[in-house]
Amino acid sequence: MWIDQTLMELLASLLGERPGTDAAKFATRRWLGKAVRKRFGHILQPGQPVEEWARICLLDAVIAGKGL
Repeated sequence: MWIDQTLMELLASLLGERPGTDAAKFATRRWLGKAVRKRFGHILQPGQPVEEWARICLLDAVIAGKGL
């Protein structure tokens, strides 16, 4: 889990927020929600777990700079 936390902190920094703050948590969750809906919304079903899709979007954002 610490890898995901580190990636979230990196994403917060990329979004211009200070990691670990409430503003950073809000910004990263909002960004991930939008990214998942944009990329996978066509196959998203209500109540379906989206953690893996969120992780894919997170990795793309942090490693490849896609979607920012």
